[in-house]
Order: sequence, then structure tokens, then C-alpha cells
Amino acid sequence: MPLPEIRIPDEMVPLSEILESAMNAELAAQEFYNSFASQFPAGTDMRKTLEFFATMEMGHYRLLEIERDNMQRFESYDAYWPMIHIGS
Repeated sequence: MPLPEIRIPDEMVPLSEILESAMNAELAAQEFYNSFASQFPAGTDMRKTLEFFATMEMGHYRLLEIERDNMQRFESYDAYWPMIHIGS
């Protein structure tokens, strides 16, 4: 299954961008499974299994989306409250 390459050019890349890349990989996996499923007759066990896999990939996508959104908020905290994490 082809997946998008996740590139991290340096340590300064925000975590939210890395999560975004992982989300793209999950979408690619979902599209692959849905496309593969369409090669089988409706109602067959193989098609149902592949559609289930596609649904799982979308679940992974949603989890990463929540984490990305939280990370975007976290990344902006330092802009408003310098040293907020000191002593935590």
C-alpha cells in the first residue's frame, strides 16, 4: 500500500505539522482500502473486511485530528505566556 512520505527536515518542525502528515497517511490508507474493496462484489466477506479496514483508518485519522488540534493550541501557549511550562 503506497503511503505519503513523512518528512521531518529538522527538530524545529511543529508537532502539529508532523501529526498532519500522519493524518494524510491515514487518509491514503483509507482510500486504498476503499478502492481495493470496490474490486469485490458487494456483500462478500472480502469487501466487508476491506471496508472495515477503511473505517478503522478513518478512526485513526480522527484521533490524530484531535491530537493535532490540541497540539496547535499547546504550541500557541508559548506565544502568549512565555515560560508557562516552567515548573510543570
